[in-house]
Amino acid sequence: MFMFVIVALLLIGIGVYYMVRALNYKKYWIPIQGRIKAHKKARTETPIDNGTSTPSSFEQVSYSVGKKEYAIWTSYSTAFPYRVGSTIPIRYHPLHHNEMVIDTFGRLYVLPLFLIVLGIALLYLSFMSVMGG
Repeated sequence: MFMFVIVALLLIGIGVYYMVRALNYKKYWIPIQGRIKAHKKARTETPIDNGTSTPSSFEQVSYSVGKKEYAIWTSYSTAFPYRVGSTIPIRYHPLHHNEMVIDTFGRLYVLPLFLIVLGIALLYLSFMSVMGG
């Protein structure tokens, strides 16, 4: 039971961290439109798995700040990536223009909400098992 409480609190803490980060993007980073330029799949080495590689997917997002154009590769883990040429909402860092995030609910809030809800459910189940219910 104690271990489940620790894991639950850890999940909630990580979820809150990512949620605060997403809210800071919304509050401080500058919103503009970006364009998907390309997709690529690559294999990334994972030393934990004895040097085996796992497939990863990336999309290149381009956007302009002033007269300078940026093209940033970002990873995605969705079954439905954006099409090449699509215009998407992004936010870039006001001081470091080469840092950006894709500004959609799915990209910013799904993971934090999932972790928080999972942590709360695990916490609830832990306490219910102690109470005998």
